[in-house]
Amino acid sequence: MSRSSTPLPWSSEEERLLVLQRLRWQLRDDGQLPDGLVPPIIGASWRRSLAYGITPKQTDADIFSVPRTSHEQLRALLHECATPEIDFLAQQYSPQGAILLADAQAHILRFEGRMTPHLHARTPHIGAGMCCGEATIGTNALGTALVECRSIQVNSGEHFLDGLSHLSCTAVPIHNSRGDLVGAINLAREGPLHNADALNMLAMAVQNIEARLLCKSHDDMLVVALQSQSAFLNSPWCGLLAIDPLGVIRGANTHSCTLLGLPVSALIDHSSECLLGITIEALSGVLMRASPYEFHSSHGAIFLKAVQWPGRPMVKSASVREKVIAASRVAVDSADPWRSLLQTSPPALARQLQAAQRAMGIGVPVLLHGATGTGKEVVAQALHAASARASQPCVAVNCAAIPEGLIEAELFGYRDGAFTGSRKGGSAGRLVRAQGGTLFLDEIGDMPLALQARLLRVLQERRVTPLGGGSEIALDFALICATHRDLERMVREHGFREDLYYRIKGAVVALPALREREDFEQIVQLLLQRLGALDVSIGAPLMALLRQHAWPGNIRQLEMVLRTALALRQDHEQVLTPEHLSADFRSELQRGKADPHPHALASSISFPASAAPPPEQTPLNWRLNEQQLIRAALAQQHGNVSAAAKALGMSRATLYRKMEQLNS
Repeated sequence: MSRSSTPLPWSSEEERLLVLQRLRWQLRDDGQLPDGLVPPIIGASWRRSLAYGITPKQTDADIFSVPRTSHEQLRALLHECATPEIDFLAQQYSPQGAILLADAQAHILRFEGRMTPHLHARTPHIGAGMCCGEATIGTNALGTALVECRSIQVNSGEHFLDGLSHLSCTAVPIHNSRGDLVGAINLAREGPLHNADALNMLAMAVQNIEARLLCKSHDDMLVVALQSQSAFLNSPWCGLLAIDPLGVIRGANTHSCTLLGLPVSALIDHSSECLLGITIEALSGVLMRASPYEFHSSHGAIFLKAVQWPGRPMVKSASVREKVIAASRVAVDSADPWRSLLQTSPPALARQLQAAQRAMGIGVPVLLHGATGTGKEVVAQALHAASARASQPCVAVNCAAIPEGLIEAELFGYRDGAFTGSRKGGSAGRLVRAQGGTLFLDEIGDMPLALQARLLRVLQERRVTPLGGGSEIALDFALICATHRDLERMVREHGFREDLYYRIKGAVVALPALREREDFEQIVQLLLQRLGALDVSIGAPLMALLRQHAWPGNIRQLEMVLRTALALRQDHEQVLTPEHLSADFRSELQRGKADPHPHALASSISFPASAAPPPEQTPLNWRLNEQQLIRAALAQQHGNVSAAAKALGMSRATLYRKMEQLNS
C-alpha cells in the first residue's frame, strides 16, 4: 500500500491546498515539480494526468459528460459479491462521505452515502455508471489504485483537478481468484486524511469480497481455507484454494500465496497433490472429519479445512463412486449449518428457528433457552450463517466462563494503561470485534448485575466507550443471547434486570432436552456422520440403552459417548454395541436404571435442616436462596467445587465467583 500524505511544512490546511494547487499549475506550465513536496506516487500520477490531456482547472461537469455505461455491461458477479460489504461500509461512513464500487475500467457500479453540500456542489455528476479512471479525471485514489494495482490514499489537495482539492480518498483494488484486477472500492470524504482506520476497514472488506468471488466463481469445486494457526481458520485472514475434481488448483487468493511463499502463477493450474502431498480423493476424505488437515510447507506447518464442497463428487474411480457421493452429501450439509439444523429439528423447533431467522433479519434480538449441552451455540452459529451478516464475524462470549473482574474489559475493551496488567496498546473488546456481524452472549443469566446495567445502556445507544476513556465507538451487530436459567424468575427475585430482560427477549427459541427429543435416532446418526463414521451404525441393543438414558449433559454428552465408542472399536467393526461403551458410562447407565426418571440435578440437592429453603409459596429472596443452594451443594459434594458446580448447573468459574460473594 502507498500512502500519499507527507509531513506538512505549512501552517494551515488552506495554505497546504494553495501550495499544492500552484505545484500542479507549475507542472502544467513548465513541466517542473520540486522534490519532496508530494509523494513520488502522486507526482507520477500528476504527470500521467497531463499526458492524458487533463488540466487542473477542468471541472467534473466537463469530464463526466462521457456516456454512462449500460447496466448490462456492469460486472454482475462483482456487484453481487461486494453488496454485503458496500452495505456495511455505507452504514459506517455515509454520514461523513461516500463509498464507491468500480470495475477494472473505473466505471462506478455502485455509489452509496452522501457528500457534504460543499462537495456535492463540486461533484454533482458522480454516480453509478460514470468513469473515475485516472485517464478521465486525473489523479484520484480509485483510478490511481487501478493503475498502480495497489492500495492508495490521496490526501486533500493531491487530486489533479482543482475542484476536488478539498476531498481525501482511500481506495483498495479487488482481484479475482487468478490474480487479475477486477475492480476497486473507494471511500471519499471531505478534509485531510487523519489515520489508517479507513484503509484497514476497506482492506478487510476487500478480503471478504475476494473470498466470495473465489467461492462463487468455483462453485463446482472444493474450496479449502489455509492458515498457519488452526484457531484462525475461520478468520478473514485465511488463504483460499479452489481445487477441481482432478486435483488441479484453479483459484487462489493473496493470503494463500503469502502463507505458501509462492506467486499465484506457481499455484494456478498446478497439481494440489504436488503442493499438499496428498491426492484429491484422500484430501476429501480427511477434510470430512472434524479436525483440520495439516501439512508442512517451506514456510512451516499449514492447516487446511473445507469451506465449500463441490456440487458433484470428486472421483476418478467408479468403484468408490457411491461412497464418495454419500460423503459429499454429508459434507455439503455440514457446510450449510442452517439447512442441516432445520433438517434435523422437530417441526415445532424448526418453526421457532425460522421465526428467529426472520426476526434477526429486521434487527430483533434472539434469546435461546435450554439446558446445558442442548446446542445453543450450534443454533447461534447456524442463525448467523443464515443471516445477511454471514460474511462478518460471529463473536461468542461465555458470560459464565470469564472472571468477573475481567468480563467488563473483555466486552467493552480498554485503552492503553487503563488498568494494571492491561495489554500494551489496549484492546478493542468483543462488542467492537463483532462489528457488522453477530454478538452471541452465552449464559447471559450469569452476568453480574453491575455489568448488566452497562450492557443495557450499550444496547440502547448502540455506542460503547472503552475502559480508560476515549471517544465513543458506534456499534452495529445482530444480538443473540442464550441461557439455561429461568430469567423470568430471576427478574421476579431481583437476580436479573427487568429492563435488560425485555431488551434481549425478542424472538425466543426453546431448545428441548435430549431426553425430550422424538428424533433421538436421527440425532445419533447425524453425530456419527459429523464424526466421520460414515460406515458405522448403532446396533439395536445399544440404541435401546441410549434411548432410555436421561442424558443430563444432553447432546454434548451424547457426542462424547459416541466419540469414545468409535475410538474403542476395532477398524473392521461396522456396528457399535454396548461393549464399545466406556466402563464409566456403562456404570452411569446402570445407575440410570435404578432411577429411570431422575429430577434435575439442582433440585436433587438435600438441604441440612439449618439451611432449609423457605416454603415455595412464600416469596423468595433470590440471593438468599442462591446462597442456601450453594452451601447445600458443597456440603453434599464434600467440598468438591467441580461436582457442586455440576449439581447446580453452572460453570466452576461462576461458582467460585459466587463463593467469593458469599464469603464477603
